[in-house]
Amino acid sequence: MPDTKIIATMGPASADMAVLEKMAKSGLSAVRINTAHAEPGYIGKIKGMIDRVNKKLGTYIGVLVDLKGPELRTGEFPGGSFEVKAGSQYTLDPEGTRGDVFTINYPAILNTLSTNDLILMSDGRFRFKVVKSGKDQATVKSLDSGTMRDRSRINVPGKYLDLGVITDRDMLFLKEGIKENVEFFALSFVQKKENVEHLQKQIMNNGGDQLIVSKIETKSGLQNIKAISRVSDLVMVARGDLGVELPLEEVVVAQKKIIDESHKYGVPTIVATQMLESMVNSSSPTRAEVSDVTNAIMDNTDCLMLSEETAIGKFPAEAVEYLNRISTYVENKVGDFREPDDFLGNRVAYSISRAAKVVASEIEADGIVAFTQSG
Repeated sequence: MPDTKIIATMGPASADMAVLEKMAKSGLSAVRINTAHAEPGYIGKIKGMIDRVNKKLGTYIGVLVDLKGPELRTGEFPGGSFEVKAGSQYTLDPEGTRGDVFTINYPAILNTLSTNDLILMSDGRFRFKVVKSGKDQATVKSLDSGTMRDRSRINVPGKYLDLGVITDRDMLFLKEGIKENVEFFALSFVQKKENVEHLQKQIMNNGGDQLIVSKIETKSGLQNIKAISRVSDLVMVARGDLGVELPLEEVVVAQKKIIDESHKYGVPTIVATQMLESMVNSSSPTRAEVSDVTNAIMDNTDCLMLSEETAIGKFPAEAVEYLNRISTYVENKVGDFREPDDFLGNRVAYSISRAAKVVASEIEADGIVAFTQSG
């Protein structure tokens, strides 16, 4: 098996014992439960299935519970949609009723807006510039035209939005995950280290000791990656939402930065979103997708994560197998992945590990055996 770990998102396509066993045999390391599409009790169901697979096959597949977190969204429009026109001005208001007013679910963010701030809606398809800001409402000018639907996502790139860290619904899944003894919780929309510390306290207060995966999917999270990585157990490059907050041409460079900064503190990384998206319907990936996966491995990421490919795709096990094949080939070809230029974590552990690597390379050892209490 390759050193690069593989995470698969659970869903209708993969919540089946035969499929899970096939994915496990193809190199699966962990499964992800996306609580945005789950109901209470689902964590227990999936954990039970994974436990049975591990017992039968002698594997050590873990479970990651991805907490949705709070989201900034528009309210509902009459008829379910609204025609936005470029150049027109609209009002953001918590209680608006007129046709030129967008209601929002977190009115407090109006206090953070400034003139000329860029606001993105509907996954970045609509751009707005703030013309006038105030305590109770803001006036924005649209830069795009089109049909916007109810409850469209809102992003304000580069602004810290105090929406809270986890919702009441997240707490239900947190408690269920702790009860079922899952291994990881992923925290969405991490903007600063205090977000991670808040989740750490919630886990401890509820009797858990799970590791935390900090998802970097906002511009403010990227800007604070040094501080965030220091308090995280793992860091995820969540390229979907990050690709909304950043221009697309900046996402690949941001991926490299997140991996490098995390590795400086010895924190493992996960690269996620659209790794093999064509395999939702195709039995094989595109050349561009293989290139993307190869690039992530050469960036020295520790894990690759599949989303729709294994949640709703037609070829979930095949997608895992392709990641396994690509990882194995790239690792064998590259061989020696570089260490961080400036390691800031445990220098003693780093020095011993690096020395062991050098010795193993010099004597052409078949492997390195490490004694560990945690695994």
